[in-house]
Parts: sequence; C-alpha cells; structure tokens
Amino acid sequence: MRAQLNGEENDMMSVKQRSVGKLINTINRYSEMYINKQLKQFGIGASQMHFLMLLYQNDGVTQHELAQKLYVDKGTATRAIQKLEQLGYISRKASKDDQRKNLVFVTEKALAIRLDIINILGDWTSVLTRDMSETEKSSLLRLLNQSAKNAIHYHDD
Repeated sequence: MRAQLNGEENDMMSVKQRSVGKLINTINRYSEMYINKQLKQFGIGASQMHFLMLLYQNDGVTQHELAQKLYVDKGTATRAIQKLEQLGYISRKASKDDQRKNLVFVTEKALAIRLDIINILGDWTSVLTRDMSETEKSSLLRLLNQSAKNAIHYHDD
C-alpha cells in the first residue's frame, strides 16, 4: 500500500509541476518581489511601474484607457495614478475635447527614471532566461504571448 501511495504522490507532484498557471503565478510573484525591491528607491512598486511603462509609450491618455490597457479595475487605476501624481511622476490635465475627461501625462521626474526601470526589467529578464539559448528565449516569448492572448480572448468571450 505504501508503494502505491508514493506512486500517487509522485503523480500528483508531476501534475503540479506541469501546471502552467501555477508556474506563471510563481514567476509573477517573484517578479513582483524583485521589481518592488528595485523600485523602492523611487518610492513606487510594480503596480505603479506598469502605468508608467504604458504612459512612456502612450502619453496623454485617459485614466479609463490606462485601466483597460492594463486589465485592471477603476479602483486599482485610481489608486496607482493618485500615488504617481502625489510622488510627482505624472500630472493630470483636462482634455481640450471633453472637459469631463482627465488626460494623464508623465512628468520630467518620470522621464528621469525611465532608463532605470528599463534596466531593472532587463536585469530580471536575464535572471529568468539564464542558461537559455536565444532560440529558447524566442520560443518562450512566443509561447507566453500566445498564452496571454488565449487568456485575454477567453476572458473577453
């Protein structure tokens, strides 16, 4: 009976090790810990960093657009944007087209840390892909992108 139980335990471990969601969750948790530690010097965390990274590419968008593009709810977006504004990394200005809408812009202070953030993310990517060939890195990115698209598509249906 003991040998059979060990076999079942091994089968369960094998299933756990193959769980894509569990592996992605583990990577995400450790990524956030690393990024939060590195960004502490700037007074922000991983959550706020995602908003800055999006604004670096699309400056002057609405808070609603930011929330949609980052797949977060309005409350999460509001808290992140308020913190970034309090720290001087972003500013909000009324839209010329619609005074009811506020557009969000990065400030010079945010632009001054852009390269630091990019380097932090690059360093973490190097940690995650250590001992992988360029082909393996490319395959990993392709597969993760496909998984992300699948998750978004499933959620949107």
